Amino acid sequence: MRKLLVPCLAAFVVACSAARAAPIAFLVAERPGSVVHGDSYVIVLEAQSDQDHARALIADPEAAGAAIVTARIAAGSDGLNRNHRSAGQPLWSWHVTQFEGFADLTIELCDGWPGFVESNVAGWIANTSGQICFWQYTVVEELGPVPEPAGALLLGVGVLALLAASLLERRRPRTSGRWRRRGSLWTGGSRMAGSGGRGLRALTLALALACAEGESGRGEGVVLNVHGDGRIVIEHGDIPGVMKAMTMEFEISTELLEGIDSGDRVAFRVEARDGRYHVTEIAERP
Repeated sequence: MRKLLVPCLAAFVVACSAARAAPIAFLVAERPGSVVHGDSYVIVLEAQSDQDHARALIADPEAAGAAIVTARIAAGSDGLNRNHRSAGQPLWSWHVTQFEGFADLTIELCDGWPGFVESNVAGWIANTSGQICFWQYTVVEELGPVPEPAGALLLGVGVLALLAASLLERRRPRTSGRWRRRGSLWTGGSRMAGSGGRGLRALTLALALACAEGESGRGEGVVLNVHGDGRIVIEHGDIPGVMKAMTMEFEISTELLEGIDSGDRVAFRVEARDGRYHVTEIAERP
């Protein structure tokens, strides 16, 4: 069985890397022939289907349809969102935190333009809950791949896991005697098999978390326990693209915990970050 471990871990690293679509940055600006404000902003798309639709909009927005980009923003520069349509391409003092989708029609509340948001970022976020959906803007240019920090983390953990698996395989003692039970482990005269198994399980878990790094999604569930130190246990349904239905403990800021109690039915957003799943938004549902 252990002889299969190294190739299996190697296959896992390759499969995980392939499954993560490379994030692509696109420029959102006024539709060709309808330029009024002459500004733009940057959106990062991860899903292949979203990237394909963005490219279709660049090629022929009328034929592609669903041209309005809907997203959530937050105050502060991320070093990426800038006005490519202005001299010097200055950074905006806000950035996109979540791409929500493409639409044909949206509510008027989130309509506007990048420069208008810039004039009062805090006011815009307070009035729209941070949503943008500029009616006269669409994807006009593909800027290219965005470096993803999680990729380096995945590679590092994967290499460590493979090295550890290889070393344990080489050091595994050869035994000719009968296998015997010691506690909950089956050994052949050495505890190395048991301790190595635990270490490899830990490395495999770390590799899986590294693979999930950066994933985010929305779900609903029931709060089972609230810890004042920044942890919450939620029994939730499927979170598309992130995890199946289960009961799980999440990291959460103490500010978000205000007003949330055990037994509450909640809608929440979760994000994989730093080897843990973090709740970044949460609201009680009726």
